[in-house]
Amino acid sequence: MQSIRPYLQEIDRVQQDEGTYSPQLGQLLAQLGVAYQQQNQHELAIDSFSRALQITKISQGIYALAQVPIIEKMHSSMMAQKRWKELDDMHQRVYWLVNRNYKPDDPQLLPYLFSYASWLLFVHHHEFLNEAYVRLLQSEALYQQTHDIILANFGDKDPRMVQSLKGLVMASFFKSQLGPAQLEFSFDNLDMTRQGSFYMGLPAVDYRTENYRDGKIALEKMVEIYDAQTESAAMQGKVLARVGLADWYLMFGKTSHAFNTYREARELARQGHESSAIKLFERPTLLPDSRLFLADDGQNREPDRFVLASFDVNAHGKANNIQLLDSNPLDATAMRSRALKFLRTASFRPRFEEEEPIDTQGVRLKLSNP
Repeated sequence: MQSIRPYLQEIDRVQQDEGTYSPQLGQLLAQLGVAYQQQNQHELAIDSFSRALQITKISQGIYALAQVPIIEKMHSSMMAQKRWKELDDMHQRVYWLVNRNYKPDDPQLLPYLFSYASWLLFVHHHEFLNEAYVRLLQSEALYQQTHDIILANFGDKDPRMVQSLKGLVMASFFKSQLGPAQLEFSFDNLDMTRQGSFYMGLPAVDYRTENYRDGKIALEKMVEIYDAQTESAAMQGKVLARVGLADWYLMFGKTSHAFNTYREARELARQGHESSAIKLFERPTLLPDSRLFLADDGQNREPDRFVLASFDVNAHGKANNIQLLDSNPLDATAMRSRALKFLRTASFRPRFEEEEPIDTQGVRLKLSNP
């Protein structure tokens, strides 16, 4: 509490001297919120940030961008407390604020659009909120907007384009898993209106092909952007972009293309002494590999609901001899059934020795709320 007490004392002084809505009081409350976060007192942190936010709106106006840093500080506390609906509201608030202050093609929008698009992808992936697939389409639209802003202002070889392309790849993958029947929304920007099937009733095989093609184009563009860079620091990007492309081939059954591209990536990694990239091939990895595409979004937290499985992964990246070892809750029959079905169709980047993929026995994986 010693780190908290000075803030509380100063807040009392400012309230008495300058009033309840002093701008300085808003700054002090935001600093107090950070201090509470450092002590993992997230409820108190959120209360402090909420008061700071209210004072900022009163003193600077409801459209003031000064609200954004306060809201962004609230995110980690809301995440820690799993307050998904409030966190979603806060992301929407920031999106509304920045669009009130910037034109749709302004490069200053980029960090906010990336943040919101990443959150929407996270929501879809973990299904924290209802209609998660609607957020998937919103995320894709935002990543496409960042792509277009970067293209118009910086050109198609700008390294910032990679973040847009990664988001579009993940959106294409998740869409390929849903099928057209679940995507019954079209939209103008992010205002969703029901207008019939998103793909107008295309057969599932055509729908999957469409998303495979979109993801492949984005991944090839990533390879092109990294190859255009001459700095030695770009070597890791060149390797990882090829690994991502190879993973994409493997997930969609293009085995020959996949292993040729894996070998190309491994050769580049050896030439560039990229030991961290070589480690990607030391053990089987469930695809898509979120380390290549998603920012750190807390997915490594211990899940509340899970199924623990043991299985072998063959040289083609498929699971065999699947056994379900544990689950929480123990009697989660439906969840266990979904986990088994998922593993039977999942793709894994296999382990490599020298230049060849090999079988791996006894792989263990904890599936979060499958």
